[in-house]
Order: sequence, then C-alpha cells, then structure tokens
Amino acid sequence: MSNRQPGSSSALLAAGAVTLLLAASIWVYLGRTPVPDAISGGEFDIDAAPGTSPDAPRIPVDNNAGETEPPGGAVGADETAAFDPGALWQPIDESSVAELPVYKEFVQDRVLIRVTDAATAWRVGQSIPIPIPQLDQVYTPVIERIESAPGGVRSYSGTLTAAAGRAHRFTITTGPANTFAHLSTPFGTYELVASGELGWLMPAANMDQHVDYSVPDFVIPEGPDFLEALR
Repeated sequence: MSNRQPGSSSALLAAGAVTLLLAASIWVYLGRTPVPDAISGGEFDIDAAPGTSPDAPRIPVDNNAGETEPPGGAVGADETAAFDPGALWQPIDESSVAELPVYKEFVQDRVLIRVTDAATAWRVGQSIPIPIPQLDQVYTPVIERIESAPGGVRSYSGTLTAAAGRAHRFTITTGPANTFAHLSTPFGTYELVASGELGWLMPAANMDQHVDYSVPDFVIPEGPDFLEALR
C-alpha cells in the first residue's frame, strides 16, 4: 500500500503547470524584444545581412575612404546650386549670360563660372570651399600659404585633398583683371581661366588638344634690321 497522500500529487501537477507557463512567457518576451546592436545601439537588421549571425556585430563601412572612385553624386545638384559665399567662383549656366568669355579653343567638359571677391577675406589657416562641378564635388582645403605681388596680385596655395598616399595641391592666383587656378584632384587636374567676372573651369586633360609640342614655340626674326640690332 502506498504512503503518498492524495494532496501531494495535485500539488506537483500544479507546480509543473506554473513552471510551463513561466517558461512560455519568457520565450514569448525574448522572441518579441529586439536584440541591441553592440556598435550602433539599435536593432539588428537580419534581412539586410543574409547569412549573418544575429550575434555578430555590424562593422560600418566608409565608401569614400581614400577617394578611390569619382564622387559621382557625393554633392547633390541642389547642394551645388546652394552657393557658398566663401567660394571664389560659382558655376552658372551658359545661357544666363549675353556673351561668353573668349578662350583660345573650345574645351570639352568646360564649365562657365562667375568669379566673386571672396578671396579678399581669405587668410592663412582658413578652410575655403572649392567647387568642381565636373566632379559634383566641393573640396574644403585649408590655405597654407599666401603670397602677394605688385599690382594687387595674390596667390593662395595648399593641399586640396590627399588620396593613395599623395597630396593633391591647389594654387589660386587673383588680380584686378584676371583669376587663375590649378587644382590637382585624384580624378584629374582642372584649370580655371577667368578675365573679369566670367571664366572657364576646364579639365586640363582636354586643353591644348590641337597644340603640337614637337614644334618649337618661337620665331627667329630675319632681315637686315634684326641683324643690325644684334651688332
């Protein structure tokens, strides 16, 4: 004959039911509660990383590191149009002017620009915006050196950007009548030639396409007057 009391079986069954209910509640809670991301503090997006364990932290990727690819939209059209008053030039549409500035040749991919007087406020150590619309990019280098010359001419230079272990330099020269710039980028060199308020920003690779550099660029005068002048 068993000595187990009838009430002890009921108590065991009740305890087991409570345990099952508690375990089910914990499982439902964990299933509905997002797991925090150790890096971002947000939720894991398992669908965005198929085959990746939810316990593996995501590592952010810098797609622009080293400028290994042309920006191609790094600065949107609306942002480029929002002209920075600290920039020396602003790209404008060719149809917006009555007469285009004259240059010795047509350069493919040229951009018409309007020069401002922003450089008069530039100082050494100042960060300045340099827009290159052909790259859809606005560089913000720091002026490292300013040189002055007679006649109100000033030259500004510094490092435009650095990529692949190379420093790409810029030089901008302003004067009462003309503005010139040489801009080295990881995606090619650009030249600015402006007379007065208007000018052209041009890829250097497309300039002087019809110049034969094998032909001497000088003329030797002939005639008795020239020979007399040499005596």
